[in-house]
Amino acid sequence: MRKSYTLALRFIVIGLLLLFATYQWGDYLIKLLIPLYEWMVKELDYRFDTVTFSIIQQHDEQFLLLQTTLSIPIIVSAESTSAIMSIPSGATMPLGNVLLPVILIFTTALAWPITASHHVLRTYITRAILAMPLCLLIMLLDMPTQLLKMVWESLSQQPYLSKGNNLLDFTYWSDFLNGGGLNHTDFSGVHLVKVKQHY
Repeated sequence: MRKSYTLALRFIVIGLLLLFATYQWGDYLIKLLIPLYEWMVKELDYRFDTVTFSIIQQHDEQFLLLQTTLSIPIIVSAESTSAIMSIPSGATMPLGNVLLPVILIFTTALAWPITASHHVLRTYITRAILAMPLCLLIMLLDMPTQLLKMVWESLSQQPYLSKGNNLLDFTYWSDFLNGGGLNHTDFSGVHLVKVKQHY
């Protein structure tokens, strides 16, 4: 029983330390990953003309903002089209939600007990190295698919776009992970969706 309490305490302490660390310096990590996020969105969905990520501050909380533009032709008749219309849209996610995989994965890697016969420092280093690619993979799949789904749901409200064929198979990942609700907001004329994400 004492070992169980010790293990639980280790998880709590390390989790809180990582939570504090991501709160203080998490934006620097996200800024380093922004080029990868932009590449990932373009790989998941090629239809956007522009894909831009940035970190914004709203109500004393930091958010990761995805902004996109989508160009569509305006059909005048069955035989002709007018100029191309560029439709902006976007979605935001709290920075804490984006960094949640970092906290969960590294808390598990660092708090899990180590057998006395193993070299402690070497074990921690090995676990951290193994955790990095897993953490990166989840972060590149989780947040972009969440935001892309919200962008398409926002775009589908436009009268120019069909609702039937915009959401792709990758959005099922978003459905699997997202247990929260949606809070529609406006930001500088762009259609934004704030994602409340729970694991």
